Amino acid sequence: MKSPHLLPALAAAAAAALLVPIARAEEPSEAPPSPEATPAEAPEAIDEDDAPELVWRWRRQAWYDYTATGLLVTGAAVELALPVGLELDERRRSGGALFDDAIRNALVLGSNQTRQSLAMMSNVTLGLLAAYPTVVDAAIVTWAVRGSPDVAWQMTMINLQSYALSSLVTGALKRAADRERPVATACFEDPTYDDSCSNADKHYSFPSGHSSMSFTGASLMCLHHLELDLYGGGGADVLACVAGLTTASLTGMARIVADRHYMTDVLAGAALGGISGGLVPWLLYYAWDTPPEPDTAMVIPSVGPDTLGLSLAGAF
Repeated sequence: MKSPHLLPALAAAAAAALLVPIARAEEPSEAPPSPEATPAEAPEAIDEDDAPELVWRWRRQAWYDYTATGLLVTGAAVELALPVGLELDERRRSGGALFDDAIRNALVLGSNQTRQSLAMMSNVTLGLLAAYPTVVDAAIVTWAVRGSPDVAWQMTMINLQSYALSSLVTGALKRAADRERPVATACFEDPTYDDSCSNADKHYSFPSGHSSMSFTGASLMCLHHLELDLYGGGGADVLACVAGLTTASLTGMARIVADRHYMTDVLAGAALGGISGGLVPWLLYYAWDTPPEPDTAMVIPSVGPDTLGLSLAGAF
């Protein structure tokens, strides 16, 4: 079976997407002033231009975005489900490139237990970065705290698209590169070198899936916080971006020190994550400061005591 190195992150993003239903806020009605009331006592009329504190002012999700999302998620799921197709005693492309071997010799720890601990730590930080943009930023901060379910829905769909794209491309590149992990090279020389010597994905080295998914999450955090000012703008949002990038960098470094990846694996994964979680969603959505005319149809999650599904609403 293939090691589920990307499945927890993709599952977290997909599960979180199903937990963020969109809601339409009712427009408040004006209360007519009493005839006896003085102008100072009359209820203040609500300006028609009043809007929630967080308003989505960029290109919105359209039917073709939902279609593309479904295709990306399906493709990523299929890729994850495909068998590795390599016997444990087979070997593929091995050895580092450029500065890989020098960095590996300098950083990799000799203790099997310490390497296992770092590998586990990288799994935890990956899960945090995968969930944060949707669970914390979209569902809790944007929807629950700031009362903007529409913005939360737009963010959630962008997150799901970015994670699915990153997962699909990462898996495809791993299969194409067919590069042996550095730990696998040591395992062939000493089968007791590491507890992962029996894993079937020993040739799944390039690019690093932990790095690509971690930097996808960190890039999404930066994009949402710097564009939407989720924490009110200023230093708080900049700090959230820096914290995400720092955690992603530590995740990649842990993969090197734990002997799971070469430096070039991590750098390639980081670049892929930055493109999937930063550049692509910015070009598709946030670059459109003045959005085109919104589509008349919208897919809306429907959640009730006896119902759970999707509905299509709009003007036709």
